[in-house]
Amino acid sequence: EGALPADQLMQWINNALDTVAV
Repeated sequence: EGALPADQLMQWINNALDTVAV
């Protein structure tokens, strides 16, 4: 446990980018 799947990681990155790109 603790390792994220690639799509989950990409979704997290996209979410973080959306948060800063306001």
